[in-house]
This record gives sequence, C-alpha cells and structure tokens, in this order.
Amino acid sequence: MSQNTIMPKSTFLSESRQWYLFLALAGTAIFGAAIYFLIDGKYVFVGLAGAFAVACVALLIDQKTLVVASLVGPPTVFVFINNEIPPLPFLTMGRLIFVLLFAPLVIGTIYRRRSATPMMMLERLILIFMSIIMASLFFGLPSRPSEQWGPDISMFFQAYLMPMVGFILIRRLSWRPENMDKLFITLAITGAVTGIVAIVYSATGVNLLEPTWIETNPEHAERATGPFANPTEFGGVALIGMVAGIWVLRGAHRGRIAWVVPAIVLSLACILLSQTRAVWLGALISICMLAYYDRRVLKFVFGPAILAMAATAVLAPFVLGSGQFQERFSEVSPIYNRLTSLTTAGNVISDFPLTGVGFGKKEFELAKPGRYADFGGVSGSYAVKLGPPHNEWLHVTAMLGIPAGILHLVIWILLGRTLWRIAILDVRQKGREVGGVPVFAIFAVTILYTLLVDTGFFVYIPYATWALAAIVIKAKAEAKA
Repeated sequence: MSQNTIMPKSTFLSESRQWYLFLALAGTAIFGAAIYFLIDGKYVFVGLAGAFAVACVALLIDQKTLVVASLVGPPTVFVFINNEIPPLPFLTMGRLIFVLLFAPLVIGTIYRRRSATPMMMLERLILIFMSIIMASLFFGLPSRPSEQWGPDISMFFQAYLMPMVGFILIRRLSWRPENMDKLFITLAITGAVTGIVAIVYSATGVNLLEPTWIETNPEHAERATGPFANPTEFGGVALIGMVAGIWVLRGAHRGRIAWVVPAIVLSLACILLSQTRAVWLGALISICMLAYYDRRVLKFVFGPAILAMAATAVLAPFVLGSGQFQERFSEVSPIYNRLTSLTTAGNVISDFPLTGVGFGKKEFELAKPGRYADFGGVSGSYAVKLGPPHNEWLHVTAMLGIPAGILHLVIWILLGRTLWRIAILDVRQKGREVGGVPVFAIFAVTILYTLLVDTGFFVYIPYATWALAAIVIKAKAEAKA
C-alpha cells in the first residue's frame, strides 16, 4: 500500500473493476437524470440527492473517481443539475465534488492515519497566495453591496481555490502510471462530445448543453459556447480533448484508431466553431509541441492534422457563412480593447502598487474610470467596453498588488518547470510515459489564455490544468518508486 495515500484503498474491488463500476454508476446517474428531466423538472432536490448519492458511492470506492468526474462532468452533464439548483446559493456539482474530495483528506491528515505526502515549495506558496486572497476578501467585502459578495466568493472558489488547492489534494492520491491511458481516453471522448454539441448548435441554433445557471453574453450568440458562458472556455475543453486524443493515437493499435480519429476530428470542429483566435492559436501550438517532443506524433498525426486544419479553414466559410467567418477572423476591435486595457491596467497598478484595488469580479472595472490610457495610436476609449484587462497576470496584480502578482507568477513558473522536467523524462523513458508531454502542452496553452483572456472568470480550464498537472506529477513519482 502506498504511504502517500491518505485514505486506505478499497479491497473489495480490484482497480479495473472500480473503473468499470464508476462507468456503470455514471451511466445510471445520467439515465436517472434523463428520466427526471423528462417529467416536469419539479423534483430538483430528488435529482440533487441522487447525484450526491452517486458521488458518495464513488468516494467510498475510490476518490480518484471523483477527480475523473470533476474533469468530465462540467463540460457535459453537470450543466443539467446546475441549471436546476440556482436557488441553492453557491452550490454547483463541481464545487460539491471538491468539498467531497477535501473533507476526507483533511480528516485523514488530522488523525494522522497515514504519513502525508511531503509538501512541495510550490504548494507552500499556493497556501500563502490563498491567504492573501482571503485577506483581501475579508477586508474588502464589508464595503461592497451584499449582492456582490456571492460573485466575488464564487470567483475565488472556482478560479483560484479549486484549481490550486485542488492540486494539493489531488497530488495526495495514488495515481498509477499504467492507468494514465484511460484518463486520456476519457478526455478524448469528452472532446468529441463538445464537437457534437458545437456542430448541432451551428446547424440548428440549439445548444444541447444550454446553461441557465450562469449569465451568458449575447454577443457570443453566433459562436458555440456549450455549457459555459463564453466560447473560449468551450473551445479550450475541445482542445484538451484533441491533445488527449492525439496522445492516445500516437501509439494506438488499429482497433483504437477507428474511434480516436473521429474523436479528434470532432474536437477540431468544436475548436473551429468556437470562433476564438486564442483557441485556434492554442491548437496549433499544442500540436507542434506534441510533434516536437514525440516523433511518433510527427509521423502519424502531425501531417494529417495540418491537412485537416487546412481543409477546415477552406471549408469554414461555407459552413459558417463567409461574411461571419471573415469578420471574426479579421476583426481588430478586440485587439484594440486588449492593448488599451494593458496600459489602463498599468495605471491602476501604479496607483495601488502594494495592496491592489481588492479582490473581486468588478473591482478592476470600478477602478478604471480616470485611468484610461492610449496604446500607441490606439485610443484609450477602447478599454471602456472591456471589463477586466483580458490578461490574468495584470488582473491579479491590479486586484492584489505587485507583491502578490509576483507570487502568482512564481507559482505558475514553478508548475511549468516541474511539468517541463516530467515531459523531458517521458521523452527519454519510452514505454514509461505518464502523459507529461500532453499535460505540458495543455499547460502552455493555458498560459496563452492567461495572456489574452480573463481566465479568472473561467469555471473549468484553470481547474483542469492544475488537476492534470497534479495527476501527472504524482504518477511520475509513483513510477520512480
């Protein structure tokens, strides 16, 4: 038994049977939810209790099933439950799973039933960073309208606490290297689902995963968003599925190729239909990284993938309507918005260098008036329309101050360095890979998002990136043991 496991491993089921039991439970839950939603939608608490029961059974069997559910559920079926529980403040299925993961690990640590996994420097810095955010919230919330408390706390929980503290929790579970392939297969299937949803929306205007529990932007009506508030995050999920599919395909036998290739194509369709240039660029970067680190990708996937992307680009105007596609591809106002937001953020930071304007969804936007600045020949008025600066590093620094901004940067640098080292080890140790290369590629694309988009408003991508990083880091440690 691994000494790093907080909770004792179940003995009444083998690991392979645990995996299939989880799939059976998930299928039962989805079937039950479908029956429930076909009735009349009045029995929300019955559905919520059923979901909770399934999560508890999964927790009893193995905590890793909850982690997999937290990666697969938000881009797919969790939206149906989330849509029905808005009257319950702050509660979503993703947050419920996080609490279920958190509680037993804390209890196990308190009672010292097993020696805990030693903390990395990265994890200590994460706890310091969490403390800074909580202090900012503690002193800032009383001066804000009460209706703003919920969104501010949700932002902290969803975009910072769950990803970073989740990393600490997930790394304390036992992740076997031989099971990593199953995880990437699951992510590839999730990417395929996003493709189906995007294609249906493009063809019919019907969003099969329409979210009502979060506010969506009407400006995104012509772009596929799936269960999220913006197309960037939806396309980002498809990108993770594409990367996972390519990684599975590189060494797949013919039987697996038959379904992996369609899954990759569907993921690419979602990436295209998200109509988000950051995601398009991220797809190209991730494919190049996979090909650079593993020549099998170059041999079996890189050429066909480039041809598929070229064909997609040619066919896109006919699928989307040439005017719509060309307008999105050549639109420059979002670029001007971002450029002038950089200079505006610089002014905000210079006026609040130590403590920032306070952590919150609207704090930067409220601090902007009177601090707009031109960027070269681009008028500062372009920054008025944009709320936050669309740059995670400047946004965090503006909210929390330069010292916290530097700490935030160091945390991500340490994570990137660790993942890069694992990717290099995977390249050198053929046959003993744990997925370091694809996860490092996903990390690199997430960094790209932080430079162009407000990832602090995301509900999935930050968590998925940190969760996959924790899994790979622990799997590599167990491979060495």
